[in-house]
Amino acid sequence: MRAEATRSAELIDWVRDDDIRGNATTAADILVKRLEDPFQHEEIVRLLEPHLTSDDYQLRYFAIGTLQWATELTFPGVYQTRPSEALLKATANFVIGYDFVSRPVWIRKQACDHSSALFLLRHIDRARPFLIEKLKSVAKEDRFIYAFLLAYSGSIVSLNLVMPPLLDALCNNSIEHDAVMSLTALYQLGRGIERRLEDALARCDDEQQRKCLELLLLEFYDPAETIEEGDQRARDLKLKLVCTLHNPLDWVYWKDSR
Repeated sequence: MRAEATRSAELIDWVRDDDIRGNATTAADILVKRLEDPFQHEEIVRLLEPHLTSDDYQLRYFAIGTLQWATELTFPGVYQTRPSEALLKATANFVIGYDFVSRPVWIRKQACDHSSALFLLRHIDRARPFLIEKLKSVAKEDRFIYAFLLAYSGSIVSLNLVMPPLLDALCNNSIEHDAVMSLTALYQLGRGIERRLEDALARCDDEQQRKCLELLLLEFYDPAETIEEGDQRARDLKLKLVCTLHNPLDWVYWKDSR
């Protein structure tokens, strides 16, 4: 039987991690084409939803990424897919392993780490409860991405919850980009966190963290009037981060900020 004539439910099974070479990519290509067809779109979404929690990582990875992408499709005069709570929760679970590196998209429409984070930001109003739940429940070393997404999006949430992971991320460590992300998120929290920053500065023993805290406090107490002035302040502190407080968030241009 030709793959194009295969039922969608069977094609989804082909996406599973198995010993058959190339079947997952073939199935993914066909499913995506069907998803783009307004007459088959709803069926593909319905068939993929149960696999958001699949025990098969490859299938779960594909389902999350494909359904994220499906929400961006519009069919004028027909409908637009709205992300389900199941998709938002699955995406929140997915970014727990966020490693700040875009994984190779070796199968069409898979979710990579940074696109999942951006997806959650686009739907933050409905994703927020899942992010708060994860921030409260995951191990300490996994809290940063949830704290970042909540703080950067301007969500009203306890500072006691979001600030500790962000402050820790300002330290020099082996994780790429967490310091610049944390700087941006803390800046988005706005005035009112100065006392907490001063307390952290008084007890910090990491040079990078100290410089980041000094820059944040300077910006809160005496804001730079131009982007260029803000960039110069970072250079004056010899803070070697590629993105400063006034620059827009853009994963594409982030480089190693360790």
